[in-house]
Amino acid sequence: MRYLSWIITLPIAVIAVSFALSNRAAVTLTLWPIPFTVETPLYLVALVTLFVGFVGGGIVAHISGAPRRRTGRFDRRRADRLEREVVDWKARAEAAERRIAGQNAARTLTEDRTAA
Repeated sequence: MRYLSWIITLPIAVIAVSFALSNRAAVTLTLWPIPFTVETPLYLVALVTLFVGFVGGGIVAHISGAPRRRTGRFDRRRADRLEREVVDWKARAEAAERRIAGQNAARTLTEDRTAA
């Protein structure tokens, strides 16, 4: 998995550096209702836009996965509760088996004494 991450990340990084080196021309950004002007390199505008889109996509993916995560937490809690219940029932069954074995041993001992 780590190698796959490098196989994907390395070409993207090379493309981003190549893009930044070839698009160093300055562009002027203005925000229409506010009299605010910034002059910045084109590559910075493009890379910041891509980064904001990446983060926005991550947020949307995280929000859309919430129901599945909630279901997973519910299922995990239920499985843990059922496992504890199984352990409890096994302990009860073992105690019942010991009690029955003790009663059978007592009957056998009583029958041997009465027969003698």
